[in-house]
Amino acid sequence: VITTDPGAKADIPAFCNRTGHQLLEVVEEGGKIIFYLKKK
Repeated sequence: VITTDPGAKADIPAFCNRTGHQLLEVVEEGGKIIFYLKKK
C-alpha cells in the first residue's frame, strides 16, 4: 500500500489487526509511506 496520508500510520496497522493480515514493513521515502503487507 502506497500513500501520502500521515493518518495511514495508525490506520493500516489497525486494519491489519482487524483483518488478520500481517504488516511486514513500513518505509517512508520521498513524501510517500509504503506499507508491505502479507495477506492472511
